[in-house]
Amino acid sequence: MEILIIYDSKKDLSKIKYVFNFIFNLPISKSNSGIKYLHISKYSKEKLQNKITINYTDNILNEVTLNIKKVNFDIFDINNASDINKLHLTIYSYKNKKLFGISSINSKSSFITNNIISLDIPQVFFFHLSRLEEYYSKKEQLDHHDRMKSSEQFLVKNNIYRFPVLDHIAFAFLEILGLEKKIATLKIMSHDIDVIQKFPNFYKFTRGVARILLKNKKHKGSLSSYFKWFVKVKLGKTDPYDTFSWLFTKQKMFKKKVYFMAGGLTNYDNLYDINNPKLQKYIELAKKNDYEIGLHPSYKAFTNEKQFIKEKEKLEYVCGCKIKSTRQHILHYDFNKTTDILENNNIKNDSTYGFQDLIGFKCGTGFDYPIWNFKTDKPRKIKETPLIIMDGCLLMEANYNVDIAKEIYNQFLKENKYNTQITFNFHNSIFDPVLLNHIKLKQLFFEL
Repeated sequence: MEILIIYDSKKDLSKIKYVFNFIFNLPISKSNSGIKYLHISKYSKEKLQNKITINYTDNILNEVTLNIKKVNFDIFDINNASDINKLHLTIYSYKNKKLFGISSINSKSSFITNNIISLDIPQVFFFHLSRLEEYYSKKEQLDHHDRMKSSEQFLVKNNIYRFPVLDHIAFAFLEILGLEKKIATLKIMSHDIDVIQKFPNFYKFTRGVARILLKNKKHKGSLSSYFKWFVKVKLGKTDPYDTFSWLFTKQKMFKKKVYFMAGGLTNYDNLYDINNPKLQKYIELAKKNDYEIGLHPSYKAFTNEKQFIKEKEKLEYVCGCKIKSTRQHILHYDFNKTTDILENNNIKNDSTYGFQDLIGFKCGTGFDYPIWNFKTDKPRKIKETPLIIMDGCLLMEANYNVDIAKEIYNQFLKENKYNTQITFNFHNSIFDPVLLNHIKLKQLFFEL
C-alpha cells in the first residue's frame, strides 16, 4: 500500500523526507511501497483512498491514518549551541513502555491518542541523525582531540544512551501502522588495526618501559609483566598483538569489516608499515573469512585530502581491492571537511559516529543512515554505520576488569536483543596480557 505524507513547510521538506525515508526503509519495516509527499495546498479527501496517510502539518486532519503533532518550537531551524542547550527530555508512554522525545520543557504524555501522535517524529529524528548538537558544539564542549565530550551530549545528559531511542520510536510508529517487522538485533563485527606488534624492535621496547615508568596513566601494566612478555616473545612466543588467526572470526555476522592504516603524519600513526609482508598475510586471512577491507585514515587525514588519497591508494595497492569504507582514527571527524573528502574519493560507508568513552547509541539508532549535509541542507550519498560497542570503551566503563565488562555487555545485549543493529569494534591489540586478563577477554569476544 502506498504511503502518503502530507506536509505544509516547503523549506523543511528535505528534512521531512530524510526522516520518513529512513524509517520506512529500516529492516524493522514491512513497507515495500513508495512514499509520496503532498503539500497541504493540494490536499483533498479523495486523494487519500487506498493509501496510508500521515499528516505532518499545523492542523489536525480527521480523515487521515495518523496525525503527527509538531512541537511548539522548531528544531529544524536551530543553528547554535545555546538553543540546543535549552532542549529538554519529553517522556511518552506507549504499551507500558517509555519513548523519549525532545521539547522546550520537561513533560510527560501519551505517545498516541486516537489517531494523533504527540511526539514530533521528524524533528526528534533529525536532531539525533544529523548530529546537530555536535555540528554546533562550542569549544568548551570538546575534548583535546576536538571531539564533543560525551557528557555534553543530550542522550548522555538524560541517561538514555544505552538503548536506541529512535529505533524504539520507529518500531512503535510502524506498529501503529501495521508495518512493523520484529527482528533479532543485527550484529556487525569490525576491527581497527592501529598496530600489529607490541614488541617490533628494541627501540619500541624501551619506549614501552619509559611509558610505564613516566606516564601518569592508571592502566599501563606493571614493569615486571612487561619484561616477562618481552622475554617470552624473544624466546619464540607469538607477539601479544598477533591475534589475527582467531580475531578474524569465521562466525556468521550481518557484516564484517576490518580497517587498516596506511601511513600518517603524527605520533598517533605509522605504528606499522603497510608494506610489511605480515600485513599481506593478515589481509588475505580477513578476505578468506568474508571481511570487507576498509581504510582507517590517519589522525590528520580527516581534514587533509591529499594525505587521505595517498593512504587510500596505498591500501588499495596492497589489498588489491577498491576501498569503499572508512572509520576515522581516534574517531577524528569534521562534519563538513571529512565527509567532503570521503565523498570526493568514492567512499560509500563510514563508521566513526560512536562514543569515545562509553558504549551506547550515540545517534539514537544502530542502523545505517545517510549523513546529513549542513551546507546543502540535504542528505549525502554516503551512509553512516554508528559504532555502538568499542572494546576500549567497554573496558573503561568496567575499570579494565573483564568480569565487570562481561556483566555490562550481557546487560546491554539483554536490553537490546531486538529491532536494532550493534556494530562492535575490537582491536587486535586490546588482548594485551600486560594490561588485563587477556584470556577472559578472549572468551568474552568469542561469546559475542
